[in-house]
Amino acid sequence: MAMGIEIVTLITGIPIMIWYFIVFLVGFSETEKVTKLRAFGTMVLMFFAGLILFLIFMLLLMIVGIGFFMAAAGKGLVPPVA
Repeated sequence: MAMGIEIVTLITGIPIMIWYFIVFLVGFSETEKVTKLRAFGTMVLMFFAGLILFLIFMLLLMIVGIGFFMAAAGKGLVPPVA
């Protein structure tokens, strides 16, 4: 289960890193044309994208953790193996 979470994180994390790099290049490639507004917009975009991803992954881990605790207590969806 933990390995599956790591694989999902890798599958979602690599395109996000590539997207951040593209956003960084688009935002900061032309140094003479970069305005403070564009730099601020890129920063805000990256901040909120990171925040949303963090919340999604925390929610996912919380759901998985609650599932493990419920299974350990015998109240989970999967009946305990005798």
